Amino acid sequence: MSVAAILAMTLYTPHWRYVLEVWQGERYFNGNLIPLHTITSYLRSTLSFSVVVQFLGNILLFVPLGVFLAVDGRHRLGKVVAMGAAGGLLVEVLEFGLGRSVDIDDVILNVLGVLAGAGLAAGVRRASRTRSDLSAG
Repeated sequence: MSVAAILAMTLYTPHWRYVLEVWQGERYFNGNLIPLHTITSYLRSTLSFSVVVQFLGNILLFVPLGVFLAVDGRHRLGKVVAMGAAGGLLVEVLEFGLGRSVDIDDVILNVLGVLAGAGLAAGVRRASRTRSDLSAG
C-alpha cells in the first residue's frame, strides 16, 4: 500500500497541456540524460527539504522491491539490479508521458533502493540464521 502511495505521489499532477504539446511535437525534451549530473548537484547543494525528498524518495520507492526479490531468493545480484533499472525506467517513461521531467539519475537512485532493500533482507535473513544457530547450539 505504501509503495502505491509513493508511486502515486511520484506521478501526480500531470500537466495535460504539456502532454498535448509533446504529443503534437511542440515541446522540447525536459530532463537530464547525463548520469550522476543531478546526484552531484544534490550532494553539492545546501540541504533542503526538496533535496532530501528527491534524493531519498527515489531510493525509498524501490526498497520494497529489493526486499521482495531478496526474500524470494531466486534472483542473483545482476538480475536484481536489472529489475530495479527496468522499474526505474518504467517510472521515468510514465513521468515523461505525464509531462514531468525525466532524469537518468532517478533510475540510478532507484537501483540503489533495490540494492538497499536486498541488502536489508539479506542481513535480516543472516541475523535470523545466526540467532537460530546460537539457540540450537
